[in-house]
Amino acid sequence: MTIRLEMISAVSRSKVVMEDSISSVINFLTAAINPDGGFKGRDKQSDLYYTVFGLEALLALDGTFPRNQIFNFIQELTKKDPIDLVHLASLIRCYANLSENDIEKSLRDKFVKDIERFRSKDGGFANDIGAEHGTAYSCFFALTAYQDLQIDIPNQTMVVQCIQALSIPDGGFTNNIKINTASTNATAAAMIVLNHLSQSSDKKNADWLFAQCTSDSGFLAMPMAPVPDLLSTATALHALAVTGFEIDTFKERCLDFVDSLWCGKGGFYGNWTDAIVDCEYTYYGLLALGHLGK
Repeated sequence: MTIRLEMISAVSRSKVVMEDSISSVINFLTAAINPDGGFKGRDKQSDLYYTVFGLEALLALDGTFPRNQIFNFIQELTKKDPIDLVHLASLIRCYANLSENDIEKSLRDKFVKDIERFRSKDGGFANDIGAEHGTAYSCFFALTAYQDLQIDIPNQTMVVQCIQALSIPDGGFTNNIKINTASTNATAAAMIVLNHLSQSSDKKNADWLFAQCTSDSGFLAMPMAPVPDLLSTATALHALAVTGFEIDTFKERCLDFVDSLWCGKGGFYGNWTDAIVDCEYTYYGLLALGHLGK
């Protein structure tokens, strides 16, 4: 199963936990669609990155959405050069979510050439063209993009080596080789990439993630973070679950944490200090609940 389908499956399971509130979530996500077919970002303008989360959440929740309208939005963006790997992977993921059949060959070939432009000199992937070293996030996005195109990622060994070079002695992973501090999201991304490239996760990686869960709520983005956040909580839970580690010991506290970020408008806040509800954090709230409700 691809990374995209693993995440959709987990988000769909949130329906069991949310019960009657799912209709509010669907209404919130549907209302976030602008007339041009893109989903609102935090500034209410259509944003490709947020369109991934809104579209995929509606798909997972069996919500209705204007397929042709959204398709037209991403088609217009296809005519432009990708500004970075994150947006390129987001574009490809939207195509994968909207395509009832395979993405046509000419477009797939174009996307492959575009992805490879972000190959870093060490054989991994970076968010910008011409980088010396790859990052955990970028390797994750490149792998998901290739999977969405139904193509094996080329030079897998070099991608694995890039990820392994980001390992920190304490068990976590840093996102960038120039940073010697591990983070929750980078560790989660690294574990998922290694898992999909047939590399078993070390228990010390899981133990490092476990240690980021606070005693009474969710996961911290890094050991010194002031408060837990929804993104870190969702990605940590997802990485631990798909790599085969048990999350039962902190289910209740994480459920309480996710519930504390629920907004009656039908979405989730990113953390206790956040004042905006958006498609991205709503997706991560659903992803977390999909694992916590099992």
